[in-house]
Amino acid sequence: MGSISMPQGRGNRQHNLRNYGEGKLPSNVDASRTEQNIVWKDETTAHAYHRIFDDAVSEYNAKQKRKDRQIKDYRTHILNSKNGEKEFYEDVFQWGKQEDFIEHPEWRDIAKECLLEYIEGFEDRNPGLELIGAYIHMDEASPHMHFDYIPVAEGYKTGVQKRNSLDRAMRNLIAVRTGSEYSPRPDEKDASGKCIDNATKQWKEMERAHFKKICVRRGLVVDGEIKTPERDSLSVLEYKAEMRKQEIQQLETQEKELRGTLRNLQSLIKQAEEKLEEAKKEAASIIESAKAKANEWLEKINIRLGLIPKKDIEDKRLELVGYYKACEPYLTSDMRIAINNEDVKGFGALVSRLTASNPDGTVARRDPGWEELFDFEIKFEEYLEMKSKNVKTEDILKELEQPERIRGRHR
Repeated sequence: MGSISMPQGRGNRQHNLRNYGEGKLPSNVDASRTEQNIVWKDETTAHAYHRIFDDAVSEYNAKQKRKDRQIKDYRTHILNSKNGEKEFYEDVFQWGKQEDFIEHPEWRDIAKECLLEYIEGFEDRNPGLELIGAYIHMDEASPHMHFDYIPVAEGYKTGVQKRNSLDRAMRNLIAVRTGSEYSPRPDEKDASGKCIDNATKQWKEMERAHFKKICVRRGLVVDGEIKTPERDSLSVLEYKAEMRKQEIQQLETQEKELRGTLRNLQSLIKQAEEKLEEAKKEAASIIESAKAKANEWLEKINIRLGLIPKKDIEDKRLELVGYYKACEPYLTSDMRIAINNEDVKGFGALVSRLTASNPDGTVARRDPGWEELFDFEIKFEEYLEMKSKNVKTEDILKELEQPERIRGRHR
């Protein structure tokens, strides 16, 4: 009977590929068996990082206005990061111990087949982990396998949308393979009572349980029971469908929040527009009321002074304009000067020259336009007479508009 172990490896590619150079193999390596080793996959981290992250980094850099915020090389960025991410991770899988294979050397090939079956299904079970290396060593005391991977997580709201993140990648795998979000198991505590459970630990338990099934099916007996929260493994398509479902749910939630915010903004805008319209109406009403009040006061002043209302004077001016247009073709330059100077007597004298009387008082001659000019003269005189009566009103208003100290000088 053998146990299943899954310790963390050092990630030494030279060791995994046996690139030690002639005569430099470690003492625990049997060179006669090295040719039985299997390099199932071997990709450099530099190549893997370009393959996995280049598109996401390019998209991120395109949005940066400042060049110092751009990421030139994501692998170098991770190597220099202070957030605890590793360039990649390595685990080592093994069934049995040295004594098991000394007693039953035929189990070595069975163990190798179990390791091959395990790694062949690794990417289907763990689509969030990018496998970059898998090395089965048959030249040591116990057959075992080193496998290297880069944990990849997506869907970040800010920054690079695809990243190296062990914790988030493992949490995603737990959610997919158990059907529920990751949560620490309360019974996993150390002697001090501190919880020692995490997503990576739960994932390793699921992988050990899966490897146990392979070993048992191929005739190897496994010591102890491996507990696992895993449900039946999902395929890559099922995993992607599950992740897409979660993304859709998040987007739907965001859409609801945005719609709620939009409704609130629309309501606030509508309220502001209504208040603005009310303020405009109120201002217009105040202005109209003030004008009406001012006109009322002016009328009272005019009445009190026995003067003519301004409206009547304006009506008379508009009437005069009509008479002016009728006589305009007959106006001489002297007549226009008299009108501009409001000299109605001078204008009348000029008009009188357009007619002549006989000794008996009858009309002897009237030049063309005399009637139109005479009618204008009458209206012109009426207008000036009305206007002269209100000069005092204008003086009173001007005095009221002056500051108190200036008005006092006139007293």
